[in-house]
Amino acid sequence: MLRGSDRLTGEHDTLASQAALPWHRRRFGGVPLMVLAGVCAVIVLLWFGTLGMRHLIGPDEGRYAEIAREMFVSGDWVTIRYNALKYFEKPPFHMWVTALSYAVFGIGDWQARLCVALAGAIGLVASVLAANRWFGARAALLTGLVLVAAPMWSVAAHFNTLDMTLSGAMACVLAFMLLAQHPDATPAVRRNWMLACWLAMGVAILTKGLVGLALPGLVLVIYMIITRDLALWRRLHLVSGIALMLLVAVPWFWLVSERNPEFLRFFFIHEHWQRYTSNVHSRKGPLLYFVPLVLGGFLPWLGLVPRMWRAVRERAGVTAGSAPRPFQPALLAAIWAVAIFGFFSLSHSKLPGYILPIFRRWHPRRRRAGFDLRTLLAPPACGRAGNRGNRTAGKPASPR
Repeated sequence: MLRGSDRLTGEHDTLASQAALPWHRRRFGGVPLMVLAGVCAVIVLLWFGTLGMRHLIGPDEGRYAEIAREMFVSGDWVTIRYNALKYFEKPPFHMWVTALSYAVFGIGDWQARLCVALAGAIGLVASVLAANRWFGARAALLTGLVLVAAPMWSVAAHFNTLDMTLSGAMACVLAFMLLAQHPDATPAVRRNWMLACWLAMGVAILTKGLVGLALPGLVLVIYMIITRDLALWRRLHLVSGIALMLLVAVPWFWLVSERNPEFLRFFFIHEHWQRYTSNVHSRKGPLLYFVPLVLGGFLPWLGLVPRMWRAVRERAGVTAGSAPRPFQPALLAAIWAVAIFGFFSLSHSKLPGYILPIFRRWHPRRRRAGFDLRTLLAPPACGRAGNRGNRTAGKPASPR
């Protein structure tokens, strides 16, 4: 096995040799850039080109499309209305983006779905960036492949609801957190990625409420309890980060409550506390409600779950000889999936899309976990030095 210094030197030499080649002869993760660009072009064409192939399906798609239309026509971007009635169930970010889509491209079915398609694509790209930083180019390519081919992620990215918009923001929260905590990140880089993480949390709050803060907070607390890595608190840039998050989220909440005094109680008590702790919306499901959704939504990648668990146990991504309590990206990703799954499983209100944020981190990590990425993404002759994946441990309708 390569030592850390030897591996880094090999990576540097490989990157330097790649940079010296003409762009059409370069490779990423063993795949020629020209081939990769062609595949990406096809995926983008299918991803966005199929948005208008069917009409909106009620009640959810039609509801959010109509809310955005009324917002666009009325010019009132603060008080949300549906069929001219006040609609306080959800914050406005998703509808804002859809209304902007109407303003630029006109009112239509594909314009109504553009927000979720962008959210799914942005979440995918953020996931690829984080995987590339921690586990190398081949793991990054496989990350993108898994998310594109995961039925629940790709279907939700073409269905006009808030679930994918929230999941895209949450994907950025976790990806930016991972990028910020990389041991090679400079203080300035770490600060910038953490501020981007807090910004994404603000967007998540503006998309679906306090869940955008509660879920990342729950994951972080569990991670710190398990690892006892209290030094992580100092790397979160709490003061500036919380200030940025509040700057993004608070103005709308303040404006809408000023214009509608009844909003705060309805939104925070009825739509948060009562929705989670009671069956007020008649959305009750069994404790195992989300199990078949995860199994079906993660096809055809279920066979990789044991290997991903092995990557967590072997502390994938942790460089030998690092700090006594090094940051463990695979463990944080696993906690992300399990904690969010558990949180929504205990809820008294269940809908299929609630579980979507866990799919962002469910992908194979590295070759040592028992899955040779080269067999799928590169020809056998590819060199090993460039694979950073070898790092090992030393109200009209019931609201959604």
